[in-house]
Amino acid sequence: MKFLLSLILSLFFSMTISAQSKTLTASNGQQITIDGTDGFRGNDELWMYSVTYYSRKPTNESGVDVYVIDGRIWEIRDRAGVVFLQGRQDPGPISVGINGYVLSAHGAARRWVMANLMKGQAVSLDGKIPVTTVSPYLYPGSGMIQAENGKAIYFRGKNVPRSQDFIVLLTPDYYKNTPPNDAGVDVLIVKNQVTQINDRASAVYLTKTKDPGPIRIDDEINSLIVSGNGEGRKWILENLSIGNAVSINTGDGKEVMPLVRTSCFDGAHYRKVVTSFDTWTGIAGFVKIGNPKVDEARLDEKDRLPLDNFSIYLGGNAGGKFEVDAGLTWEFTVDKNGKKSERRNAFRPFWRTQKVGDWNSAPAKEEFNFYPGETVQLAVLVAGPGRLKLIVTDGKTKMFQTEFEAEGFVAGAPRQFKRVNAIDQRFNEGKPTQATKAEIRGTEWIQTVLLRGEGAATQQLPFGTSRGTDMKCGGGLISVTAVDPTKGGERIDIIGTPKN
Repeated sequence: MKFLLSLILSLFFSMTISAQSKTLTASNGQQITIDGTDGFRGNDELWMYSVTYYSRKPTNESGVDVYVIDGRIWEIRDRAGVVFLQGRQDPGPISVGINGYVLSAHGAARRWVMANLMKGQAVSLDGKIPVTTVSPYLYPGSGMIQAENGKAIYFRGKNVPRSQDFIVLLTPDYYKNTPPNDAGVDVLIVKNQVTQINDRASAVYLTKTKDPGPIRIDDEINSLIVSGNGEGRKWILENLSIGNAVSINTGDGKEVMPLVRTSCFDGAHYRKVVTSFDTWTGIAGFVKIGNPKVDEARLDEKDRLPLDNFSIYLGGNAGGKFEVDAGLTWEFTVDKNGKKSERRNAFRPFWRTQKVGDWNSAPAKEEFNFYPGETVQLAVLVAGPGRLKLIVTDGKTKMFQTEFEAEGFVAGAPRQFKRVNAIDQRFNEGKPTQATKAEIRGTEWIQTVLLRGEGAATQQLPFGTSRGTDMKCGGGLISVTAVDPTKGGERIDIIGTPKN
């Protein structure tokens, strides 16, 4: 089936350095001159570097480097202080991601940096007042790990020294030659499965037992090591166990495979297919709406309305922290005289984020009502930094589209998209699913595609079983029949579980 919508994206996430930047302003109001960009840092000078230049030609150990992402200081590495004042080994240059820029200072400029800049503070260029309200979802550009329970976290770096409170990703060669110390936990991942966990910090500092030492790696081709300290160690111990499946985004641009399995969440009967965290920029699909049927014995005591409802929707997640749902839900309608229907009787566009009370729906117009048996195209697309776009159309006379704030969808952040069919249950989210005779039969996803990449390089890839984690949740009878797997096509029936 031919796409009805243009899915060409014009996204420009990459932050570039302005050649006109001449001053840096700290949060305390102090300013310093920037002596140059992407070149040789001289005595007593402060230089600015693009992440591309810095990753190829990092500065030497005679100064201090400051990594800035989105106006916030992400890391300060005083190499001169470590080597020449403390007499310790050079920690090396900062492991930068795909966003931001690096400031590097020597001599008098280094002393200014040490006196006026701190990790987490805001800075600005060209005399502007620093803005301290930055996104909590900033992406450092080093990939991420997703646990079997669905939780995910960014890596602070790849093949770099492990920093306090962070998690790093290490290849076998790097780990064997430069293993982290005993102040953290190391995890061996073989073929996307946790096979060993060495909590060296617990052994040495908590139980006062023998240090188990670095992990021995037998299969170097299929292995990776995840190592965490402090808060990073805590995340690992709370979310990873031996035998668990994981999905790892290594930050190398290769397509990331999804989890083999993941946990369900209580409160509804639903079938969900969810992607890995990758450079996805949207999801779109054609769906023929099925026929819903309520359980007349399950009515709310106050308003006498059904306690079960129905939804067919798409959605996404950025960075493992910010969830969005957007698509169609079974809703009330309003006739031409302004009278509201007594029961929900049509599917209507909706979208919601994790912000409290942030539930939105299309205006109460007939052109935005969609009925069982109709074929509809749904699309959720990245519309720019921190924004998504929802499109719902029948390709003829009905069309609804809106852009909305999606805070976690920041520049470069790994994103996950999903496709969901559900019997939702009122007042029951997060609670055990209730028995019901409600059902929705005959929904058919004719085609579903994922968008990967940005601008002219965007790919349209079929969202089949190889790109998704299949979830059947809630205990009801969920029947999935493949129609055309190459197009992500399948028929779905969801039937609740009545009491015996």
